[in-house]
This record gives sequence, C-alpha cells and structure tokens, in this order.
Amino acid sequence: MSETDRRSTCLRGRDRLGGMAGVVDFLCFSVAWFLLVTPAQASLSEQLIRAFGPNTVLGFTPADDINVGLGGIGEITRDINNELGGLRRVTDLDHIHKVGALENQLLHMNTLLETSLGQKEAARMADLSDLSNMNDLKGDLRLLAKQKAPKFRRQTKLFSHPETALPAVSGLTKLPAINFTLNIDTTCHLPQGTYYRSIDGTCGHPENHGAAFKPLTRLLPAMYEDGVSVPRMYSVSGRLLPSPRVVSRHVHTDQPRASDFTIMLMQWGQIMDHDMVSTPLSIEDTRDMVTCCGPNKTIPVTVTDPECFPILFHGDDKFIGQCMEFFRSMPIMDNFGDIKLPRDHMNAVTSFIDASTVYGSKDEMLEELRTNHGQGHLFKLDNGKPVDNNKDDCIKREGRNDICYLAGDERVNEHAGLTAIHTLFMRLHNVWAETLKQLNPWMPEETIFQRTRSIVIAITQKIMYNDWVPIILGRETAIQSGLYTHGGKYTRFNPEFNPSIFTAFSTAVFRFGHTLIPKEFHLGGNRREKLRDLFFKPYLLFEHFEDICINLVTGYSDDDRSQKFDRFITEEVTDHLFENEEGHMKGFDLVALNLQRSRDHGLPPYNAYRELCGFHRVTSFDDPALGESGRLFADVYDHPDDIELFTGGVSEPSVKGGFVGETFNCLITKQLYNLKYGDRYFFSHDRGERSFTPPQLAEIHKFTLSHLMCETTKMTEIQLDAFRKPGFDNPMVPCEMLRRESINLEPFAYVWEP
Repeated sequence: MSETDRRSTCLRGRDRLGGMAGVVDFLCFSVAWFLLVTPAQASLSEQLIRAFGPNTVLGFTPADDINVGLGGIGEITRDINNELGGLRRVTDLDHIHKVGALENQLLHMNTLLETSLGQKEAARMADLSDLSNMNDLKGDLRLLAKQKAPKFRRQTKLFSHPETALPAVSGLTKLPAINFTLNIDTTCHLPQGTYYRSIDGTCGHPENHGAAFKPLTRLLPAMYEDGVSVPRMYSVSGRLLPSPRVVSRHVHTDQPRASDFTIMLMQWGQIMDHDMVSTPLSIEDTRDMVTCCGPNKTIPVTVTDPECFPILFHGDDKFIGQCMEFFRSMPIMDNFGDIKLPRDHMNAVTSFIDASTVYGSKDEMLEELRTNHGQGHLFKLDNGKPVDNNKDDCIKREGRNDICYLAGDERVNEHAGLTAIHTLFMRLHNVWAETLKQLNPWMPEETIFQRTRSIVIAITQKIMYNDWVPIILGRETAIQSGLYTHGGKYTRFNPEFNPSIFTAFSTAVFRFGHTLIPKEFHLGGNRREKLRDLFFKPYLLFEHFEDICINLVTGYSDDDRSQKFDRFITEEVTDHLFENEEGHMKGFDLVALNLQRSRDHGLPPYNAYRELCGFHRVTSFDDPALGESGRLFADVYDHPDDIELFTGGVSEPSVKGGFVGETFNCLITKQLYNLKYGDRYFFSHDRGERSFTPPQLAEIHKFTLSHLMCETTKMTEIQLDAFRKPGFDNPMVPCEMLRRESINLEPFAYVWEP
C-alpha cells in the first residue's frame, strides 16, 4: 500500500466513524508522527528522516531505553488486541485513548530497535511479525462506527492566549484560565449604533462583525488533511511535510541586517496585532497545565489529549529533546457543544483598531482598570505605572516587591518594549482626561472617560493608517488603496465590508513583524540585554523606563533598529523564545510555532494566496518571486505548492517603496481596508452629528507618535517621525516644542452629545 493510500485509508476511516472523528484524528496524527506502517520502498528510519529534516541522522535512542526487553513489542500488540476487544463490547472513550497510547508505545519501541540495531536485526530479535497486525488492528478500530466523539460540552470555555503571549500555552507554566463565551448575536439593535463605541465591539458593524468573541473569517476555504479538521500534514507528492523546526533552522536563519527604521516600527506592529486579534486555546476546567511532549521534551509515548499537536523534530544543539509543546487553537462549537466543521476559530478581542489593548474588550476588564470602583475618568496608575494584576503571569524576583501589570490586554507583561507602549497610552489617557475635566468641570466622569477614549482610539487609527502603513505597504499603495486618510476629508462606512480578521492574516501574514525583531535592547549606559533575557520581566521596564523608551525610537546604531523584512529571523526567538521562563534549552521556536499554527488552522499554502491576489503561481524553486530563498525551499519541501504562507511571504523581495513583499502587501491591504471601511466608528467617517467635527479632525491629524513619546516620558528631544531613524530629512526637535504644538483638546470639551 502506498503512503498516499494509507493516508486516504486513515481519513476514510475518520468519515466512517462519524461522531468518533476526533478519535481517529488522534490516530491519524499518530500515523503522521510515527509512520505506523513502514512502506515497502523505504525503511521506517528513511521515512522518519524525511519527516524530521534533510541529511539528518535520527537519534531517538538513549541506550538504556533498549532495555525495555525485546519481547515488549509483541506484548504491547497483545495489549492493543485486548483494548480493541473492550471497544467491541462497550462504548468507552478511555479504551480508544489506551489503544492510541499503546500504538505509540509500539512504534516508539520499534523505532528504538531499528535505530539501534538496524531494521533487519530488530525484526529478527523482536518478532516484528506482530507489527504486521497493525493494519488489521487499525482497520478494526475504524469499524467501530456510530460512536459519539468527545465534545466541548458548552460554548463557554477556558482559554489561554496564543503562543506569542505566554509559554503557558503549552502547559509548562501555570496560567489562570478565563471564561469566554462565543458571541452569537448577529444584529445590532440600534440602527445608528451607540454614541460611543462599545467596549466589546458590538454595533461597530450592523451584523456585529468584528465584535469580540466572534469567529475569524477566511479568504480561502480551509485546507485540512481530511477536509474538515485534521491539520495539513502531507505534501502534494504524498510524502510528509517537513517538521516546522526543520524549515525554521534551514530557511529562517539568523543574519542581522538592520533597516533604516527604529525598533518602534516593530513594536507598533506588535501592539496593533494584539489590538486586532487573540486566538484562544481551549484547556480543560480541571487542570491548569497541558503537556503534550514526553518527559524532558522527548517524543510522547502517550498522548491523551486530542487537542495536542506537538512539533516533532530531530534533536539539535539548541533544544533538549525532540518535541516542542503545542496545543491546537480552540474550535468554534455549535449549540450542542460539538465542534463545527470545517474547523474554525474565535477572536477573543475586537477586530477593530480601537485601542482594545488599552481599554480591553470586556466591561469587566474596563471596570478593573478604572478608578472610583470602575466609574472614574482615569486609569488606575501607581506613580505612572500600571497596577498589580494579582496574577503570576510574569517573573517575580524572590524577596522583591515585583508585580505583574494590569492593562487592557493580558499580554502586557511579555517583554519590556510592549509593557512600555501600554504604559504610555494609559498615561496619555490620564493626561487628556484631566485636561478635559479642567476645560469643562461640569462634564460627568463617564463622559470625560468615553470622550477621552474616543480621542485615543482616533489617534491610534491615524498613526496606524497615515504613519505606519505607508512605510509597510509603500505610500503610493496606501493612498491609491484608500487606506491613507487625508486631513479635512470625510470617509464613509460601508456595511458591505466585513471587518472580521482573516485567519490567514492573524496566523501568517501579520506575523511578518517577527522578521523585524532585534536581538537585544539597550537598558541605559553600557547595559544591553539579549531579548531571551527580557521575556516576562516587566520589573526591568521601570528600573530603566526612560532608557528603554528612548531606545525604542533612537535608532542610532544597527543594534537599535528594526531588522529588514526578509527570511532571516533572530535566534533570540527561534532558539531562545521564553527560555528565561522555561529553562536553558527548553524554550520555543517562534517560526516553528507559526508554521504549526498554520497547519492547525488549515491555511492553504502560499501559492493559493498568490493566485488570490492575481499573481502567478510559483511552479519552480528558482522563481524570482522567492528571491534568493528558492534553493533552500528545495532542500526542505518536495514541491512549490507545499510552501507555507508565512515562509513564502517573508521570503519575497520588498515591493518598491514598501517594506513587505507583493503577496503580504496584497493581503495586508485587503485586511486593513475592511477594518477601515467596515468599522462604523472609524475616526474619519461621516456619521452626521456623531462625527468628529472638522476642527477636531484637524487636531487628530496633527498628532504623531513623537508627540505621544514627549507627552508621556521625560524625553527632551526626538526626531519628527519616531518610526524612522534620525537624519537630515528627519531632524531632532525639542520635546518642549512638540508639547506646545500637540493636540488642542478645547474643540472636544464643549460638544453636545445626545
């Protein structure tokens, strides 16, 4: 039987089992991970080499593992038969999990024997005739039809944030779970919406698209291995796709190449990403930890959770073991608690660019952030710092009064640069709220808060669309596509555009910012810290606050600037991500996580999106669209149609005048266009008497990120454009001047509202 036939058989078995599809998904994963049936034309070892990387000699086998006893394989096979007998008698999912675990044990032992003794010797000594029964055993399992699959019993689920937020997504640290319920309301009952934008995004669109806890949307139909749920695992050639870790190490190597832009270009992209999307991971009520790998990151012998999808790879000199923790994103469920197929995913925050990282996406969060028991016009700040979130989602030094900070987004404590931006916006809100109160003392606190919030959202959108986007897409593209907003001109909301986030955008496209990450941060004086040592240490920010903020925008040296857009990504996130939290050689590979998440989410490959954008398909690894990366792709992928969207997209040459390549340029334009014109409350839209007035718009348009830095820090000077390094065409100016010329809030203080 060919490999393709075996794959098809496995997936047909899934269909025949109907309700038990989730169980067969698990067994299909086992086929892909461990190659349960050895093909006639290639040894198991050869197939594993293909799965785990080119020119690799596998080393799964500690010598003492062989001492399990050579008769163990036959013994496990008999145990599988016993479990199948139990399955024939009763409906018990525990039996199914046991069968899967025993099959994995069997193949693990077989692999140990083959790699240590050679295939022929292993077969002779271990009586591998029992292994030939595996097809029959799996066939028996597929015949157990009419069983119910494991369910998510309710629409309210516990979740943790995605892999770029916390290492706890994989269960290596404890993470407090949060209850979220899918928003199934599809109608805004107020034709014009509320006067101020709602905190959860409802009524931002007449059909409530873009609201928090709504499904992501797709540009192209999902591409799952079985058509509905199983992650994409096979090449168009019928062979396994390469391990994401192999692609990362081979294609996305570390080669520092500084751009002409400050670190703030990268940092702004990250906080905007957090503003638009957070795809949750489901975890069970009864635990605060998920572990998919074996002890010490070894390949799992037993996988009991069907949502586990660990990244397997050949051991290398950067990580302990051959397994990287990975848990699938929470699927959308129907009213009966079953997974809706094809599998899709939820966005736990509002899609709109609405400063939700500052204000949150839930009323409960906003109340926790505000003074006066959640009713005040100010944020709670402790001497200019966010207050304690009373959680343990950051590193706290023993014997010190370190805290983890509270902000509108749970990911605030990930690293000092991100915490800094959160802090600056909270300070800005309080400065402006106090100014409005002084200008109009009779204004109620709620009105002061909401009006200040509307201004903060407006300047966030202005900086995003008029200052940041022209750098990323090119000024010409930003203007011609209607993304750039001209001062003094109103735009119009169009309900035909759905502002929901595309799965491809959140899972691959907007992760292009990972290529911009520098390897270190300047903490003042001669102190520089590698990024690996900064994760989840918010205490560092307020020990070096001014220096870190200055470092974000100076760009004097190559080490103080964003990196160029290309396939090269710093080893700080490919070999050492969250290492300071997890331990030496126990971190994560951000690129591998990106690729595994793409497969988890059923993203079609790179070529499909090129066609969507009207570009030619890449049919050869020598295609100029891939730049100089084609030869590297040929080493790890069988066919150009196997190339994943993230890897293909960041390997393209930058478009003229812009930062990203043509495919990402196209997809980012589509997403940001929908977010602008599908948002009822976008700051430049004509909403009649609810619009910003021309004088108010004029004030919003003159505000820049440099104004923000000067108004919220002790900086004395800054360049006019904080995204670009200082120079002749971007001169340094005194912060005193920028503060004088900053936004005038008088036009906002005396406006009547219904």
